[in-house]
Amino acid sequence: VSLIGVEEIEDKQLGRGHALLLEYVRGRTLEQVLRPAGRAAAPVPLAGALAVLRDMLAALDHVHNASDDSGRPLRLVHRDLKPHNIMIDQDGAVRLLDFGIAWAEERLVSTGTNLTRGTLPYMSPEQIRGRPLDGRSDLFVVGLLAFEMLTGRCLIARPTKPRDMVTLARELVQLRREQWQPGVE
Repeated sequence: VSLIGVEEIEDKQLGRGHALLLEYVRGRTLEQVLRPAGRAAAPVPLAGALAVLRDMLAALDHVHNASDDSGRPLRLVHRDLKPHNIMIDQDGAVRLLDFGIAWAEERLVSTGTNLTRGTLPYMSPEQIRGRPLDGRSDLFVVGLLAFEMLTGRCLIARPTKPRDMVTLARELVQLRREQWQPGVE
């Protein structure tokens, strides 16, 4: 989504701050495509899923390779890719939304050591464990989203307790070892 500008604002309860003015996009989120009002999830047709994935990967390539005005890489990681944060506009173009918890190497505010941010079940094992992230973490989630679009179901069941996050991370690491090794058919 395009940034239009930044405005300084004053709120009685929140105090002074800044607001990002973003382009308004008409369309549907991937969440709305996967789960139409009141109906169970359904697979996305192959051609549609591939188009969404192509545009998501192009957008992430742009994000992951962004640099500041001096050419220094920002090393951005979205950290919250999920169906709700992917918009398909009226022309069929894919837009990544909500960079509210995005990570950058150079940043003014830090998340804190070992603090996990994101949305289960759309997190990479390293994100769940609070480990350092790079663009590969976002690409892992693209794989989760591809699975969901093609099958109509989420690969990872949503953990209900904090300790389940550690179990989920172990399961994802094991899944990577068993099913996603190079050269394995």
